[in-house]
Formats: sequence, structure tokens, C-alpha cells
Amino acid sequence: MMLRNQSGEPVQLVLLHFAGGSAYSFRQLEPYLKGFELVTPELPGRGRRIGEPLICDFEAAAADICQQILQSWRTPAYLIYGHSMGAILALRVTQLLEGMGKPPLYLIVSGTAGPGTQASGKRYLLGKEQFIEEVYRLGGLPEELREYPEMMEFFEPILSI
Repeated sequence: MMLRNQSGEPVQLVLLHFAGGSAYSFRQLEPYLKGFELVTPELPGRGRRIGEPLICDFEAAAADICQQILQSWRTPAYLIYGHSMGAILALRVTQLLEGMGKPPLYLIVSGTAGPGTQASGKRYLLGKEQFIEEVYRLGGLPEELREYPEMMEFFEPILSI
């Protein structure tokens, strides 16, 4: 059963992926979210947008996500969920949308420290080699990838944004 707003339109749920993720990162959740119309924007250089140049600027990334949401926006009854990097982007995107008079009903975040709190590990500030080792340590990359440095050259910029 699809959740509907007071006008009878489906409630949209915007899902913002973690660093290195894509819209496909949420596939395992889809069976549990059947009541929502899912909106899965993604940043350039990932998933459906793999052929586009990566965005390395936070504000540009937030503006890009905001534009994708506005293009799919059909109802004021929508929620935004972001995980990790997606949570940080979700907060900024929500600010942008509020400024346009189109705030979500709810903003839901996970996998990051809250606004105004001290982040425990700013891994994106590590040097390239330290960053890669930290991602391996956290289990974010299969050990087999170490044998293919050209693959790591492809994935490292995606993970570090």
C-alpha cells in the first residue's frame, strides 16, 4: 500500500547515499519501503552518472542533489534520508529547500556526528595512502583490490569526496 498525502499523492522518500555509494546502495531497503515513492539522486561519477566528471566541491554537490530533488518533486509530503556523507549533504540540501519554501516533512540522518558536534575522524583529511589504508581497515574495500592498483586509482576519488 502506497502512503499518500492529504491530496492523495504518494509520499516521496529521498535517499542520499554514502561516499562511494550510488542509488543502488539502497536496493536492500526497497522491500521495506514499498509505501513510499523512492527518489534516489546520485552524484556525478557514480551509478547512473558514472560517465560524468566527479564534483569535488561540497556546495556544488548539494546544489546538484537539490536540483535532482526539485526535478522529481511532486508533493510537499516528502522525507529526506541520508547516511554518512549523505547525511551531511541531506542537512545542507534541506537548508537549500527550506530557503525555497519547499522543506521536507522530516529529515532523517544516520552514520555521522550531528551538526555542531566534534566529528571523531575526519578521514577525508588523510593523505591518499592513509585514507586508502583506513578504508581497508574499516572493511570498506575487499583485500583482493590491493592486487589491482589501477582499480584503486578509479575508486579512490569517488570514495574521498
